[in-house]
Amino acid sequence: GGTLIMTTDIDELAGWMADIASANPHLRQTSTDRHTPPPGWVATKYERKGAAKGRTQTYMTYRKVKIE
Repeated sequence: GGTLIMTTDIDELAGWMADIASANPHLRQTSTDRHTPPPGWVATKYERKGAAKGRTQTYMTYRKVKIE
């Protein structure tokens, strides 16, 4: 039942991360809005640096599910 939150400002990496997570039967995507940080999100210094350079952050949130 845990939550996995992944974020990056590199589009190719975001696509790869989404492909890997979506292929995992134990993970279910919980949000389709990839450009809004999840509630309570605290930006890292790297995220702030990227934003200052005009890069767009991508956020992906998944929930671990039990396979029966």
